[in-house]
Amino acid sequence: MTTTPAAPIDPKAKVLVRIAGHKSLPLEYAIAADKTKLALALTTFVDGMDGAEISDVETGPDGQLSVTVVPQVGRKGLAGIRASLDAATPYVTAAAVMLERLEQVRAEDEALVVLLAPEIDRAIEAAGAEVQAVEALVHAIDGAAAEPLAAVPVGL
Repeated sequence: MTTTPAAPIDPKAKVLVRIAGHKSLPLEYAIAADKTKLALALTTFVDGMDGAEISDVETGPDGQLSVTVVPQVGRKGLAGIRASLDAATPYVTAAAVMLERLEQVRAEDEALVVLLAPEIDRAIEAAGAEVQAVEALVHAIDGAAAEPLAAVPVGL
């Protein structure tokens, strides 16, 4: 059975941080006892610390202080990025420009549309390339792995 420590603890005392799916590591009580500081400190090592379930510091039967951390499943921000891409207003593509040009030419003289065949083919190719570029971007975002922080903020 575990309990939350009742007596004041030395801020430098080591707490064993058990991270689901990862090795445990010792951290100072001053960091481990503050869930915000702990999550920030662990983002360097573990993806998914935003919204992770972090238990309070507990004392085990052996007297060892410990904290259990269960990272949130999935990559952070992907849903937000996808939602932003889906909600973004469409920009003018090569195909849209060509459609507008076709409507203008058709309004003047329907027979002239035939003369635009090479431009239409180029617009179709350009639109296809744009679709492939967006699909590649979405695929890259889906496959993106977490990257460790390059620097740890002062104070940890």
